Amino acid sequence: MFSRIASAQLPANSDDDRLLVASDTVAVLDGASAFGSPGRVSGGAFAENLGRSLVDEMDESSSLTTVLVLALRKTIAMLGLPFGSPDAPSSTVAVIRARTGGFLDLLALGDSTIVLGYRDGTQEIICDDRLERLGLPQSGAYRSRLQRGGGYNDEHRELLVELQQEQRRRRNRPGGYWIASTVPEASRHAITMTRSMKALSWVALATDGVTDPLEALGYSWPEVAALNSNEMADLLSRLQQWEAETDPCGVVLPRAKRHDDKTLIVAAV
Repeated sequence: MFSRIASAQLPANSDDDRLLVASDTVAVLDGASAFGSPGRVSGGAFAENLGRSLVDEMDESSSLTTVLVLALRKTIAMLGLPFGSPDAPSSTVAVIRARTGGFLDLLALGDSTIVLGYRDGTQEIICDDRLERLGLPQSGAYRSRLQRGGGYNDEHRELLVELQQEQRRRRNRPGGYWIASTVPEASRHAITMTRSMKALSWVALATDGVTDPLEALGYSWPEVAALNSNEMADLLSRLQQWEAETDPCGVVLPRAKRHDDKTLIVAAV
């Protein structure tokens, strides 16, 4: 139901991003990297299995929320994860589905981004920023330290371990934030919308490894939406080159890792 799809990926060391494209569905998932002791199941493996389960459970008669609940239950069972564990892997989910009647369903859980490009030239950006809005002190501390030139060393990593511990204490509970992990009912707290496809020209989905440097370098979403897959791959390489050569210590763009996985896809409507 999409007239054209262009995409590109550029994995970093973590390789935790996943991209899925089905006949009427496009999704990106970003598994969370573990900065402390790695668990039995990595964020990438969790995202991989969850993506497959989303495709398996996709049914136009069900809401995307229900589809994600079922996919999470299936993934948890397949990987043998304990329900509700705060130490289990997690993943963002950003998914769009073209539906009979000319409608587009959207779901966002976690900080991967969906951008809607309308035929009148305007854009609508959907991103779940509830984790960022918690304003955890460890988050501000590691960013401030990078801006002062502290760099990516053991002290930086220790701050990230402390940050993840605080995040896990607030994961999938009221007053905290919601993410795809071992609480399937977290899906009920996802951001969901439906839009008329007649009003749309294109839809972009991207993980934060793309959106953060993209904004820092001043690229516009219409520019990105016009690219083909090869041009997108070149763009991701330029973003990573900027990180490596212009801002290798995260002074300009404070970020958890020098390079994060980069996944970008645009579906023309």
